[in-house]
Amino acid sequence: MASVNKADLERLYLVDGKSIPDLANALDINYSAARKALISAGIALRSRADGVRLAAHKLGKHLAGTKRVFTEEWKANIRAAKTRHGEANAKGISHKADGYVEITRGPNKGRGLHVVLMEQHLGRRISENEVVHHRDENKHNNDLTNLEVMTRAEHARLHRLLELEKKNGKR
Repeated sequence: MASVNKADLERLYLVDGKSIPDLANALDINYSAARKALISAGIALRSRADGVRLAAHKLGKHLAGTKRVFTEEWKANIRAAKTRHGEANAKGISHKADGYVEITRGPNKGRGLHVVLMEQHLGRRISENEVVHHRDENKHNNDLTNLEVMTRAEHARLHRLLELEKKNGKR
């Protein structure tokens, strides 16, 4: 440490813009000794943001990052690998925060399991004016005996009546 003088530190760190690791390598000392020498010499350390800006400036904007170019074959290999991973690991359903079970794979991806099951049972799609209601109010119970198709108005009316019953202590 005795061989490190303030003039060398100022030149390397402030003028040449070397980082602490670069400074340590130039002076043949370890990183913590270089940092301690700067502090002892009264030289203010750069913030992390200043260090990143300085490094980017030294590299030049055109060298700050390298753009990767993927061939079509490479992209196809990545897609195939992700598909294999999904087939091996995906469960196919997800329990959402709102309590419903959602399908996560295949042609019904993103749709509620209760809706898909009812559509299969009916042999048609549920219209925009229809909803599938869980009779026991358990959104995980997707047994067909627990599901019924209602219009949106009927469904809203039913839930309002259920809320009033709960409020009045009848339920």
